[in-house]
Amino acid sequence: MLGRLDRRWSGGRLEGVARPAVPSLELLANAKVNLFLEVLGRRPDGFHEIRSWMVPLSLADRLIVSPGGRGFSLEVPGAPALETDDNLVLRAARAFQGRFGAPSGARLRLWKRIPVAAGLGGGSSDAAATLRALASHLGLRDHAALLELGAALGSDVPFFLGRGPALVGGRGERLEPAPPCPPLFLVVAKPPFGISAADAYRALGLPAARGSAAPPPAARLTPPLADANWSKELRRRARSARSGRRVGRLLVNDLQAGAVRMRPELSALLQRLSALSPLGAAMAGSGSCCFGLFPSAASARGALAGLRGIDLEAAFVTRTQRGFSRVRRLD
Repeated sequence: MLGRLDRRWSGGRLEGVARPAVPSLELLANAKVNLFLEVLGRRPDGFHEIRSWMVPLSLADRLIVSPGGRGFSLEVPGAPALETDDNLVLRAARAFQGRFGAPSGARLRLWKRIPVAAGLGGGSSDAAATLRALASHLGLRDHAALLELGAALGSDVPFFLGRGPALVGGRGERLEPAPPCPPLFLVVAKPPFGISAADAYRALGLPAARGSAAPPPAARLTPPLADANWSKELRRRARSARSGRRVGRLLVNDLQAGAVRMRPELSALLQRLSALSPLGAAMAGSGSCCFGLFPSAASARGALAGLRGIDLEAAFVTRTQRGFSRVRRLD
């Protein structure tokens, strides 16, 4: 059925039936922040078991999907180096086509605002936006199938296929709606280097640099795959965070110590953000971005000036969101 639907809309015309115009679809692909990220251990499948509280941010890439033709093409204005076959946008489109047999092709245009290799989930969000746009094009409502496709593309993709803030377990595929998060503003700082997720997890076992006083991260007591009530403790902690100050007390990132040992430059950035933020600071996801929490846009904008003197690729203000952007038809 999906194949016949695609041929009618994307390929030629049926005898006696005028070909209708196919609208392009626009979607903002929001970034995310892990308000806490705990790594419980390595799983038998090679991934790591995590517990996290993930929240969407207003910072977003912009994706336009124009179904039609044969095959998929990708344009990334201003960042042609990202126009590769390995880009998660193209991989998501081809995975969708392989699973559902449609569409036969599409032109994909992506405007990047989320820094790359930054721990903000930009690539995963772009992949999820592609899946959501193509599902909207076909009128597909099989959310379980989309989650399965998303998990195969990347551990964070299922989160971006959800509705908003979530408590996350497993390797990222176990999701429960999170309690409401108080509105928060973030000053996000991107150093002039990135950290891949693979490198961040490998750095968990790195020894401390010579002369460093930083101890290795403490081993978790909960073994992977053995936490039957994985979300119970997360719900308790998230419910307790009814103010920005309480959220700040929850900030933890088990990948941070290893990343600092791998890239000692992060230490000065985190110290500066901690001094500027009244609520707390941490590394974002697998890095290399770091952030400080602020109660208002004015206080966050004022803190940006305090980052002068640190070598940065970018620094900006963003805020937490209650949900993800919706697909919009460009008729």
